[in-house]
Amino acid sequence: MTKPLIRDEGVRDAEVAVILSGFWVDREIMDYRTLLRLQRGIELYRQGRIKKIICLGGLRLPADPAFTIAEGMKRVLIRYGVAEEDIFQLSETSRTYDDLISLKERYGLRFDLNKALFITSSYHTTRVRLFLDQLGIAGTVVSAYPVEIKPVLWSLQLDQFREIVREYLAIAYYLLNGVIKL
Repeated sequence: MTKPLIRDEGVRDAEVAVILSGFWVDREIMDYRTLLRLQRGIELYRQGRIKKIICLGGLRLPADPAFTIAEGMKRVLIRYGVAEEDIFQLSETSRTYDDLISLKERYGLRFDLNKALFITSSYHTTRVRLFLDQLGIAGTVVSAYPVEIKPVLWSLQLDQFREIVREYLAIAYYLLNGVIKL
């Protein structure tokens, strides 16, 4: 079920990487999808493959509505050695498509998004590619890590199944509403 969802276009050097958020449990705890995405961004930054990072994620926590996922991502990146001046964040929206529209509006002139890397979970890469195509952005979609494709723990397997079903439903929703085309 996962294979049709994966569209890893490979890593190349880029001025900027856009890290799409997963979820955040509270101010100090992120879910493993966000962790994997951040790890990939940190790795590429340390290797000198990217110069700047944009964190997308405006989802706010019910218990702490002032906190956004993009803010949490920025704090983690700084903690792991990414220079604060190399990090940008976008916290206005909480859905992938809306995040990408806002990204294009806010940073489309500052950075060449056609040459950007878009880092997300493996099973989320096809939907991100479809959104980017719809928005006229030719950037490269990169899978965070393939480890999530074959989780060892049964609880992670169950979580993965739920995420895969959610991903297929999201693609169907956007297809039926004319936002994306195959």
